Amino acid sequence: MSTFVELKISPLSFSKQERLLPLVSQWNHAGHYKRHGEKWVFYFEKNAFHEEEITQNLKDENVTYEWAEKTFKLDPNLNWNGMYQPVAINNYCYIKTPIHPADSNTCKHQITIIPTMTFGMGDHITTKLMLKEMEAINFENEVVLDVGTGTGILGIVALKEGAEEAVGIDIDPLSPLNATNNAKLNEVVLKTEHATISELKERVGAQYILANISTPSHLESVEDYYFHLKKGGILILSGILDTDLAKIKAAFEPNGFEFINATEEAGWLVVTFVKTH
Repeated sequence: MSTFVELKISPLSFSKQERLLPLVSQWNHAGHYKRHGEKWVFYFEKNAFHEEEITQNLKDENVTYEWAEKTFKLDPNLNWNGMYQPVAINNYCYIKTPIHPADSNTCKHQITIIPTMTFGMGDHITTKLMLKEMEAINFENEVVLDVGTGTGILGIVALKEGAEEAVGIDIDPLSPLNATNNAKLNEVVLKTEHATISELKERVGAQYILANISTPSHLESVEDYYFHLKKGGILILSGILDTDLAKIKAAFEPNGFEFINATEEAGWLVVTFVKTH
């Protein structure tokens, strides 16, 4: 049995949710979920719940809230109160929030992530596809650019794999702080920036670019991927529907990239290219 602080905030209009997002993203909470889209429920380890600061924040925003200590028992399937569940990628990595127990198996990497209200923790198929592709890569002493970093999970795993440097960028202004904090939880240093790839001021010179965004964004970024990738560097793309593969290949192959492979799962693809010249 474990005791946590449960904080409920309601009711929340869409505009109020937008105002609160930057605030709650700074809390060191152990997990959260939305109930019927209008109530937010957060769980804190007891020593991470700074009552005076958090409740004053909520009073300043004029929202209704209540909190109480609750004791829970994690069931064998880790089915805990409708929250995010741990994600296991083969024996490669096990991604969990601070409230979940360590993996009882022998995963190579155990990664702790605090998701925000806008980013998950690796449970989407496209993130899983990226991680499965990364499992076969030697990142030792390489430079990695993580485009659409979100919580920083891909960059963090690359650093755990021995990458010399990883840079995570995202168009969401909440991402850099969350990704940086998650990197600290996992004892690595992820450089982060609120930017699109076209807004980066200096060439990264990456051996690997990991980009889990969307087909339209990939199509807009062909020249930028080429610019920031070393010759012989590897570009791994996801967020691509299987119906878009021909479109992706048509955009990249005439522009300095050679198609290596594509892997499909549930209608989503991870696509790998190499920069040829």
